[in-house]
Amino acid sequence: MSDGPQDAPDKSPAPSTSPRCRACQLQLCKSRSERPHAALTESKGDSMMRGTEQQFLCKTCGATLINSSDLAKPGWRHQR
Repeated sequence: MSDGPQDAPDKSPAPSTSPRCRACQLQLCKSRSERPHAALTESKGDSMMRGTEQQFLCKTCGATLINSSDLAKPGWRHQR
């Protein structure tokens, strides 16, 4: 008998079922003025009329996080 769901595909060699590492999960809860965690490297920046978006790539889990100062979508979010 297994503890996990039987029909869930295993796409990652890591034992975690989350696509983001713990540091990225915590980063999404922080305010937009917080600095990125140590494993995030800036991959792209974009200036808009309403604000600025910075795109970061995590060296640990490969997640892409966006930090925006745009008033419509402020703060940290995960790119899907």
